[in-house]
Amino acid sequence: MMEQMDLLRWVLSGAIAALTLCSMLAWTGAGKYALPVHVSRPIMGVGAVGVVIDPTGLGAVLGTALLALGMIIAWEGMPAPEVPRPRTRLTVLVIVFTTLVGAVLLRGVGPAAGMAEATRGVAALAGVAVGGLLAVAAADRARVRLRERVADRFGEPDGAAVPSVLG
Repeated sequence: MMEQMDLLRWVLSGAIAALTLCSMLAWTGAGKYALPVHVSRPIMGVGAVGVVIDPTGLGAVLGTALLALGMIIAWEGMPAPEVPRPRTRLTVLVIVFTTLVGAVLLRGVGPAAGMAEATRGVAALAGVAVGGLLAVAAADRARVRLRERVADRFGEPDGAAVPSVLG
C-alpha cells in the first residue's frame, strides 16, 4: 500500500485535474471569446500537478515553469471585460468537498476511523467518483448559463456563440 502522504498527493492532484477540466468545460460556453483560456488552463493544471506530485525534484522545477507559463498566457489572453465570466463557485465547492471526503476516507480519521482499510479504499473511490460527476454537472450548468449570457450580451443566435461538440 502507498504511504499516506503519497495518497494525499494523488488526491490533491486529482482535485487539481478536476478543477482544470471543469474550468475548461465551464469556459466553453463563451465560444470564440475565450480561446486563450483553453490554452492556458491545461498548462497551469499540468504544472500544478507536477509541483504537487514531486515537490522537491524535477516536477517542482518543470511544474513551476509550466505554472508560470500558463499564468502568463492566461493574463495576456484574458477575454475582454465585456465578455461574461462563468460562475464556478458551485464547481469549486463540490471539488473541495470531494477532496476532503477522499482525504478523510484514505487517512481513516473521523467517521472512517472504524472502517477496514480495504473498505475505506473502496468508499474513497466511490465518493470521489460521485463527486467528480457532480463537479462535471456543476461545470456543465455554468457552461450553459454562460452560453446564454454571451448570446444575450452580443445578440448572437443561441447556437452561434458556442462552436462546441458538447451541445
